[in-house]
Amino acid sequence: MRLPSHAIVWVTLAALATSLAVVPSGLSAQESESAAAACLGCHAANPQNPGSGIRTDNFAASVHAALGCRLCHSAGYQGFPHTATEEQKAGDCTSCHRNSGAPYHFGWIINEVRASVHGKMVSEDFACIECHDPHEVLPVHRAANMREAIANANRRCLECHGQAGEATVEGERHSLVHLTRVHSFLPRLTQHANSGRCVECHTPGREQTVHLILSARSAVQDCVECHTENSALLEKFYRHMAEEDRRDGFVNSVLLNNYYMVGATRNQRLDNAMWTLFGLSFLGICVHGTARLVTRRKRS
Repeated sequence: MRLPSHAIVWVTLAALATSLAVVPSGLSAQESESAAAACLGCHAANPQNPGSGIRTDNFAASVHAALGCRLCHSAGYQGFPHTATEEQKAGDCTSCHRNSGAPYHFGWIINEVRASVHGKMVSEDFACIECHDPHEVLPVHRAANMREAIANANRRCLECHGQAGEATVEGERHSLVHLTRVHSFLPRLTQHANSGRCVECHTPGREQTVHLILSARSAVQDCVECHTENSALLEKFYRHMAEEDRRDGFVNSVLLNNYYMVGATRNQRLDNAMWTLFGLSFLGICVHGTARLVTRRKRS
């Protein structure tokens, strides 16, 4: 059967639209990996080590690894060797994350940063890369386990707040107090630091934001916020976990295998077994006491 000319046109347009929808713009995944490998030949752990160097293991695990270096590093990198100016070093994050349909709405993030305690120290030119290394971006839900997710999140804070003295932000020095001193009210400080993200206490209430950092005086200092069955962590940290892994909250075995929190972590089966054992023990005591009483009366 021979199709009419207008049908052929529509079929051709549909095929073209489908091909554009399924083939991403830019390099393919294989081409991106090959191009990244060529860049890492010099920019990774290498005796030449141009620039700051990139930790290949962390880069391979990051969400940007599959994009290819040239997607962000475009102008000024055609020839070898290349010396890029400040304007050419990397693309702007908002070139990909510009609207509400992107994985992260950067418009909201920018407003949160400006309203935070950090916003008082930075200029209008403050960029995401001041805190986030684009070669090591690993969201919470992509971490291997909770410990890794917590360590990755806290590493950003500790780069400035890890020790007493001063931190340099945009060329300006800011005095810092040692974490041990300002968190002296916390029992087992090291265990707290390894078991929770800084932003759990240093962001407003139960809001799902990590960039609106509060001042020290406004930070959460009420233990019950986390150490309760209705923990704030369920709305902050654990919301990033897969739905099936957090459906039962702290009862879930995945959480119990990776995390323990006094007052919040519980296993309902163990609770039921304990109450059953307690009930049987109490029943046994009652039966035994009743039997003793009956036999004593018979003997008398």
